[in-house]
Amino acid sequence: MSEELPHKLHKTLLGTLNVKYLCPKCKRTLENPLAEAGREDACPNCSAVFKVPGKTVQMQHERQRQSAKAKAENDSKSKREQELEKQQSEAIRLEEEREEKRRVAEAIAAMKQIEQENARQFLQKNHSGYVYRVEQFHSNFQDCTTNLSKFINHFSEQGWEYVEYIDVKFWDPAGCLASLLGQPGIARTVHLVTFKRPALRDENGDIIPFKQ
Repeated sequence: MSEELPHKLHKTLLGTLNVKYLCPKCKRTLENPLAEAGREDACPNCSAVFKVPGKTVQMQHERQRQSAKAKAENDSKSKREQELEKQQSEAIRLEEEREEKRRVAEAIAAMKQIEQENARQFLQKNHSGYVYRVEQFHSNFQDCTTNLSKFINHFSEQGWEYVEYIDVKFWDPAGCLASLLGQPGIARTVHLVTFKRPALRDENGDIIPFKQ
């Protein structure tokens, strides 16, 4: 393989590289693009044929260009992989966060359910509720207090707790015959006494209503 002609590289205004050398025959200064290095050319002055020098430099530049291209591609690939890894890590973090919130919500719901059940059992055990009984009290005015006391004590002995005493007034209209005779209705008063006692419950825990 013949040696290359002595040459120098020259960078053009456009940024491309040219190779400058002397014609081996007439010594005229010649210039070719570095991309033409290794090709046969002829001197425009003396028509001498030769190979444009710079092939070694051209190969070095090509290797550098390929190396830079490969590095850029690797950097780009690495950046994409890093971005993908970051996105995957973020997706995993969000999923773990959602799972943790779900577990906390389920735990809170379970605690509330346990609290409600405990409260229900406590109320069922310690506060069975009440059933109420209303009885009509009959007595004359003279013995009212004595008879009322006996009346209340009578139901108290049966387990009923006194709640209140009320008078309910209403108008009792006259019947057909009385109306024909011109008799008015009668104003009446009913004396009602209310009692209560803890409710009894059946095997399902439901209150058994009081039956008079």
